Amino acid sequence: MKKIITISLFIINFINLNAQHQDFTINTLTIASSKHFLVSYEHIFESDRSLGLQVGFGKTDEVFLDDFSITPYYRYYYGEDANLFFIEVYLKGSYYKTGYEKNYTGIAAGVGFGLKFKIAEHFLLGFNIGSGYNYTKVYNDQISKRGSLFIGYRL
Repeated sequence: MKKIITISLFIINFINLNAQHQDFTINTLTIASSKHFLVSYEHIFESDRSLGLQVGFGKTDEVFLDDFSITPYYRYYYGEDANLFFIEVYLKGSYYKTGYEKNYTGIAAGVGFGLKFKIAEHFLLGFNIGSGYNYTKVYNDQISKRGSLFIGYRL
């Protein structure tokens, strides 16, 4: 998990990329459906490409009492100024604490797609969905799911 965090921060913070925009988003879908909180930072370095990092924490259900996830992703946009349709690849690292004796750590990789719209000068609205393969067995689930309905702010 430390390696994923270190590599993600290195990619986002230390590669000299001329940022056109920086987006900060919050996933409203997980807040409304559970006590899980997902926030994202996206570094748009060309009008059609970006690197991002999503961090999640909170309670997901009765089995997993607490969890933490970190998901670096790369997006390619079909539109101007990182708006409209995008495809993405992601790598997700997760830690789940249960009410039982066993806790789980997971690593997953996958692909997804979504839409992002600039609804005002600095405000964004969008959604994304994706799926991938969980390389470590987490509670008998080999499929990694990713989805969000997000609002955000663009610098």
